[in-house]
Amino acid sequence: MGIFYRLFSRFKSERRSLGRFAVEGGRVVYYSASPDFAKKVGAVYRCEKLISERIAMIPLEVKRYNSIGKYYMRDVKNPLYDVLNIRPNARMTSYDLLRATIIKMLDSGNAYLYPERENGNVVALYLLENVAHDKMSNTYMVNDSINNIHGTFTGDEIIHLRNIGRDGYTGESTISKAARVIGISSSADEELSSLFATGSRYRGIITGNPTGAIGIGGAAKDQLKGVRDNMREELQQGETLVWLPGEMKFMPFSMTPADVQLLDNKRFTVQEVGRFFSVPPHMLYTDGGNAYSNAENESVEFINDTLSPLLVQIEKELNAKLIDPMMRGYYKIQFDCEALYITDLTTRANYMKTTIESGVRTVNEWRRADGFPMLEGGDEAVVSANLVTLKSRINEGTEGNTQS
Repeated sequence: MGIFYRLFSRFKSERRSLGRFAVEGGRVVYYSASPDFAKKVGAVYRCEKLISERIAMIPLEVKRYNSIGKYYMRDVKNPLYDVLNIRPNARMTSYDLLRATIIKMLDSGNAYLYPERENGNVVALYLLENVAHDKMSNTYMVNDSINNIHGTFTGDEIIHLRNIGRDGYTGESTISKAARVIGISSSADEELSSLFATGSRYRGIITGNPTGAIGIGGAAKDQLKGVRDNMREELQQGETLVWLPGEMKFMPFSMTPADVQLLDNKRFTVQEVGRFFSVPPHMLYTDGGNAYSNAENESVEFINDTLSPLLVQIEKELNAKLIDPMMRGYYKIQFDCEALYITDLTTRANYMKTTIESGVRTVNEWRRADGFPMLEGGDEAVVSANLVTLKSRINEGTEGNTQS
């Protein structure tokens, strides 16, 4: 009980940095945690860094429908392409903007983007600060002094990315939901810091002769304090042998069972924070000792279960707010997620080989993607039967049907 009393009493002394809390029924109940405070917990910082950077590194493509080939092709000449992939505004790159947007959504529950337009075309994209959303009228009151954007905007004029919430209109902060675990983890960090702050120096108890006079072995309280202070000073100065007067004894101790349990609880809170952010344990550098195959499977699950829902949400919001309703059948905005599933060069080589042999892609399509010059005849699709062209196989089938 002593270790948890010190843990929570330390936490209460830092109520300003953490936020609001209350004690109900003898238990500490955490209501909120500020993003700055939460990021001091390594697991929180790692989760937000991992999710935001993984999403920010995925190319966001503008595609135009090709009526001849009946497919969507990349449209690099579209004005939106530069805004979404290179420089959305004068202060940020596309990577910086998308990373900051995801962090904002996880921290506060909502992220707001303002698309600046000229002659109907989007020429810039800004991440807004100080936004008030009126759910009843679906309007946004913006007072952003950083980007010098002020006024009231309709729902179609603001890109609103929401974290998971209760009503679907506003999102809720992941940090606020995990505030209790974050608070315990932070308090455990402080307690462990004080536990190991003395390094390898001894800690212990000074005792006297149990058969002596009434008191602590017959020594007066102020005298015992003097012995304690002298011993502490000598140990801090690096002395290894310390003399104690009379029949006094020094009983050293290091980690108690409660301290060991605190370390175990610290490992548990790391995994618990990962659950709130849907990040697997091996990505938080826990000592679980997962095999490579398990880690690879968990990486795929992280993409499917954590990143994919966020990517779909961003795509749908951008298509709804940036593509004119009359042009939505001809243009669309989509992430190129192919690179996420390629874990190493061997896997990528096998994937390239499979797509070429099955006629899904041509040799020149892969060479273009890697920045290599085109090969003569490399635009012909082939199949795995001795790698003949798909066209010749179709002709062979046609000739066979004619002869029969």
